[in-house]
Amino acid sequence: MKINEIEILGFKGIPHLTIHPKQINILVGKNNTGKTSILEAINSTLELSMYGMQLKYEPHLSNLINVNKKESKVVVKLENETKYLLLKSPELKEIIPEFKKQLIDKIKAISPRRNNKAGWEKTEELLDKALSKNDLISEIERESIRVESGNKVFYIFSYTDLILKEIEPLLEYINKTIFRVSRNVFPILLRQPRFIYPQTEEKSKKTLTFITDLAINERLISTLTKSKINEIENYLNDRKILENLERFDFDKLLFKNNENEYEIPFSFMGDGFKSLIGLITRTSNETKIILIEEPENHMHPIYIKELIRQIIDFSISKDIQFFITTHNSDVLDVVSTDMLEPKYQDYLSKELNIIRLECLDDDIIAQELNREEALEELEELKLDLRGR
Repeated sequence: MKINEIEILGFKGIPHLTIHPKQINILVGKNNTGKTSILEAINSTLELSMYGMQLKYEPHLSNLINVNKKESKVVVKLENETKYLLLKSPELKEIIPEFKKQLIDKIKAISPRRNNKAGWEKTEELLDKALSKNDLISEIERESIRVESGNKVFYIFSYTDLILKEIEPLLEYINKTIFRVSRNVFPILLRQPRFIYPQTEEKSKKTLTFITDLAINERLISTLTKSKINEIENYLNDRKILENLERFDFDKLLFKNNENEYEIPFSFMGDGFKSLIGLITRTSNETKIILIEEPENHMHPIYIKELIRQIIDFSISKDIQFFITTHNSDVLDVVSTDMLEPKYQDYLSKELNIIRLECLDDDIIAQELNREEALEELEELKLDLRGR
């Protein structure tokens, strides 16, 4: 699965943008030029992961649609198929029945008395009364989106403070009559992301990974198999990243120097090293596209160089396509100059795409540069990273 073209229309702050990716794509530009938005557009289209988008944008999901557009569309052309995501403000006649259904379903999901027919009929009556108010209808219309992908259509609602205030009599009735819960539970329940997506075989393989923080954490460690830990150890030894490493695990690292052995707790290792480990743990044979947001955070320049080597190695050996945002000039130096070994430079000469994003009036434009062109404009690219 390789992306050949991405077209974005009206997604967040991007009015219209088309890019033609290679294997390793590095997005640069000043702040607010759409770097992260491009990653989110790719992720939302290929994974349809509105759960994550709700977590980030609740209670204002409508912000996903550009303020100057009526709808948002992302088209991702893969090698063998084309996928799209269409977001738009739904018509009122569509959203009111769906709003009622989702609201009642959410409350029933935690209710121990789902068969209380009279109670639920009264609940719907109170909801209909609330929905007769223009302020509530206008807010629902403003804070809802219609999601279309292929033959699937979904409606997602943001439960803003105004919506919660207008349906408060309904929630109070449920609390007093059907089942009692803490007063603060309903707002938490209703704002809990809920996006139903059929789990397909392809979905379960997780062909795309979106990494917003490379750092390793306990939850991720708990999911790793022994074979994955061995893979990390072999990679560290093959690349000679840690001298005299005898054994690796997430408790302690064992080193052997001549006949002397000593251990260092994994927690004592630096953030840069942990970020390298974080990338290895998030790759698999099924992973074909990896999106990384500012991988250089907390990373020494030496480790940045090793990270780029690691990315190239995975791109070659596992056929992974990378999309990376950065604000770090060291990243540009490593990929565009002669800091890497010739074999890596040769690969980047064929497969590196520097995507320079700029704001022009009310538009965002993309300049795509190969390695040679990036070297010629290196100083200008660095000025963008400094925000000038």
